[in-house]
Amino acid sequence: MTVSFLSHRFIRLSIAPVAIALAGATAVSAQEQEPATYDVVSSFAREDGSPVTVFQTRNGQFYGTTLGPDGLFSGGTSGTLFTMDAAGARTPVHTFFAGTISLLGSDGFPMGNLFEAPDGSVYGSAYIFADPGLPRGQIFRISPGGLFTPRVASVSTREGVIQARDGRLYGVLEGLVIDPTVQLFGSVFRIEANGTVTTVHSFDGTETMNPVGELVEIGPTGQTMYGVTEGGRLTAPPQNPPVERPGAIFQLDPATGEVAIRHVFPIGIRPTGRLIWGFDGRLYGTTRNGGNFGLGTVFSFDGAAGTFTTLYHFSGADGENPGAGVIQGRDGRLYGTTSKGGAFAFGTVFALTVTGELRTLHDFTSTDGASPQTELIEANDGAFYGVAAGGPAGNGVIFRVRLGTPPPPPDGFVEIVSRNSGKCLDVFGASTDAGASAIQWICHGGANQQWRLEPAGGGAFRIIARHSGQALDVFGALLDDVTPIIQWPVHGGDNQAWTLEPAGDGYVRIVARHSGKAMDVEFASPDDGARVIQYTPHGGANQQWLLRPVGADAP
Repeated sequence: MTVSFLSHRFIRLSIAPVAIALAGATAVSAQEQEPATYDVVSSFAREDGSPVTVFQTRNGQFYGTTLGPDGLFSGGTSGTLFTMDAAGARTPVHTFFAGTISLLGSDGFPMGNLFEAPDGSVYGSAYIFADPGLPRGQIFRISPGGLFTPRVASVSTREGVIQARDGRLYGVLEGLVIDPTVQLFGSVFRIEANGTVTTVHSFDGTETMNPVGELVEIGPTGQTMYGVTEGGRLTAPPQNPPVERPGAIFQLDPATGEVAIRHVFPIGIRPTGRLIWGFDGRLYGTTRNGGNFGLGTVFSFDGAAGTFTTLYHFSGADGENPGAGVIQGRDGRLYGTTSKGGAFAFGTVFALTVTGELRTLHDFTSTDGASPQTELIEANDGAFYGVAAGGPAGNGVIFRVRLGTPPPPPDGFVEIVSRNSGKCLDVFGASTDAGASAIQWICHGGANQQWRLEPAGGGAFRIIARHSGQALDVFGALLDDVTPIIQWPVHGGDNQAWTLEPAGDGYVRIVARHSGKAMDVEFASPDDGARVIQYTPHGGANQQWLLRPVGADAP
C-alpha cells in the first residue's frame, strides 16, 4: 500500500479567517454576539452500543464507532463502525467481536479516534484487554469506497494513530502491569507501509510513564513529534513501596527514537487527550485536574522557548475535569468539553481564546447528553460535533453545537494582496493557457487578478481565476520548495486545495494541502513579475496575504 503524508494540523485550517479579513473584526467578537445552539443529531439505546467517536471526511461523510452492546468480557459483539448522514441516520459498516474469553477471531474494541489519509482512506484502532503474547487488537482501514479491512493485527492501543510526513503510521501504547513483578511503562510504535511494526521508543519509568493521546508532528519537514504522558504509580519491584512518576510533555525524534522531556507536570496532575499544534506555533492541551481549583486546566506550550502557560483554570460552574484535549476552530479559538461541572453538573462545551477568555457554549442536562470524554470535530458545515453519554435513550448521543450562522466564503471575487509588497496575485499576461505562471503585479483591477474561492472539502478551497476559470495549482503536485504555482484546469487534486491559516491583522497564510507548504513570493521580492511559489512556512510577510473583496462594479 502506498502511504501518503497526513498531519493533524490540516484539520484545523479553514476559510473563516477570510471572513474575518473581509468583516474587519475578530472572530471572537463576531461570534460572542451570536447565540450557540445545541441539538442531538443521533441518539443511542442499549441495543445500539455506546458511541465512542465521530469523524467527518473531506467529502462530508460522517463515520463513528460504538462500544458494545455486549459487555467487555462477554466474548460477543464489542462494538461497531458506522456511517451517519446529516440527519443522524446510521448505517453499520463493520461489527467487532472481542473479549478476553473469546480470543479466536477477536478484533478488539474500537476505542481510538479516526483520521483520514490524503488518498481518502480512513484509519482507526481497536484494543484488546489481554496480556502480551495473546491476540491483541488491530489498526483498521476503510477504503474510499467504504470497504473495511484490517490493516495491522496485534497492535492494541486505546489511542488513535497519525500518519506522518515520512508516510508511516505512528501511535502510542499505554503502560501495563502484567503481574505483581512485571510492569510495562508504555511505548511509541511505528507501522511501515508493508505493515511491519517497530518500537520507536520504550519508556522505562525512570522519568515518566504511560503515554496517552495521539502524537503531533511539528515542523515543515516532520523532523520532530510531541506527545504527553499521564505518569502513574510504579508498582513492580524494585520500587517497594510504590512511587509516583509525573506526567510530562515529551519531544520525540522519530528517526532515532530519542525522547527529551520538555515539561513535567506536578505529581497527580495528569494531561488528557492529545496535544494540538496551534496556528501560532504553540502546542495546546488539557489536564483533567490541577489548576487553581483542582478541577482541570487548558494549557499552552511553546516548544521553541520551552515556555509552559496555564491559559484557564476550571472552577466548577464553568465546568470541571476535561476528559479530552481541545481542537482549534476556524476562528482561531480552542474548543473542547468538560466531563463534569457546569450548570447541571453533567459537563459543558466551551470555547476559549488563546489569551484565556472562556465562553460556555452548552451545559449538559443528562437528558440531552452527559460527561463527554472525546474531543470535538469541526465539520464542513461550520458546526462542532461530539459524543456524550446519557441522552434521550440513555446510552449516549452524537451532538452538534452551532455558533449562529457559520461564516460563508466571500461572495463574488477577491484580490489576493501580498503583505510584503502590497501587490496583487496575478496570472502572467492575463493568459488563459493551462500552465500560465502565478506572479505578483501592481494591483490594477483586471480579471486576471480576481479570484473566487470554491469549497474543496475538509475546510479547504480551490482558488479560481476569474478571467480563465482555472485553479491555482502547485506544478506537478511536487512537494519541493520553490515549485512554481500555476493556473490549471480544475481536477480535484490536493495540489489545487488550499487551506487558510490566520497570520494576524486580517492576513492569512495560504497552504497547499498536498504538501503543507505556503504560497510565497520568491525571494520576498517587491518587484512586479516576481514568481509565486510554494515554500516551507517561515512566517515572513511574503507568505502572508490579504483577501480583499472586489467591488460589485468590477469588470
